Amino acid sequence: MNTEKKLISVMVPVYNVAPYITNCLESLIHQTYTNLEIILVDDGSTDNSLEICQEYAKKDKRIKVIHKENGGLSTARNAGLDVATGDYYSFVDSDDYISTRFYEIMLNVALEHSADIVECDYNKIPFEDVTPENKESFLDIKENRQVSIINNEQALLELFSDDLHLYIKTVVSWSKLYKKETYNNIRFPVGKLNEDEFTTYRVLYNCKSIATIDDVLYGYIKRPNSIMSATLSLKRLDVLDAFDGCIEFFHSHALYELEYRARARFLENTIELAVKMPRFDPAIADTAKELLIKKFNDKFELNMKTLEKEQNLTSDRLEFFRDRFNTQRQRFDDTVKSWN
Repeated sequence: MNTEKKLISVMVPVYNVAPYITNCLESLIHQTYTNLEIILVDDGSTDNSLEICQEYAKKDKRIKVIHKENGGLSTARNAGLDVATGDYYSFVDSDDYISTRFYEIMLNVALEHSADIVECDYNKIPFEDVTPENKESFLDIKENRQVSIINNEQALLELFSDDLHLYIKTVVSWSKLYKKETYNNIRFPVGKLNEDEFTTYRVLYNCKSIATIDDVLYGYIKRPNSIMSATLSLKRLDVLDAFDGCIEFFHSHALYELEYRARARFLENTIELAVKMPRFDPAIADTAKELLIKKFNDKFELNMKTLEKEQNLTSDRLEFFRDRFNTQRQRFDDTVKSWN
């Protein structure tokens, strides 16, 4: 199989990751598949991340460095998409790293199975445990690889799985190789957190075939000061806007089972945010409480009213979602009581 003609655009958003980015870049420049376009987008770093990127660009002609004013992860990814020229796209976070065989394996699977997206597994690794010598040991290339081929609707159902690991593996942008066409007319939402929740469902909808493999090819680095572990602000409620978008999208495309799963996920995320209330900045905690109560109540009432008129689901599924929404109602109320 001749894969060398396929150019892969690798997009790496960079922001104040000087302690981490070397592991990332080393894993990219030593890929066994070499026909890469490595796009490093510095999002206005205030440490020496940009200088590290520029030094690597001097050593490897495949690296392009873009420097821009700080605008957030979405703007950095979008800047990469705007200049990418590859047949396939890939996103790697600059504090993470990948197997040196990541693109060799992922592209071979894509071509062998005519897949629009290939998705691998990942491992969460504390930063302090990783060294240049041992980082490959946290990953796992399978001798007897299991490849599962699913269509876009099956992949979207996995996006709403209650299995947390499966959900994360499906929703994130970074564990995948994409045909460039899957990102036609799609960009990440500027100014929002939970960027992947705003975009992945639309990317998956654009596909006919998704291949998932059991190889662990992506090293997700856990660091204490990451976006996902910081003190919470009102921006964390952005995820609810993402699921509002899902609900509208699935309804307009007559994907009613997915619409109601998105309705349930909206409520579930509201509960999760309510549980995390002690982590919210005390200066905005009261506002966060008011917003969560209003958003949950409004969505719960709308969900129940919509169920009463719904004619596109079986009676069993209607009863399932009615029970689920009511259970979520009780869990939310109990969580609110625990604030006092």
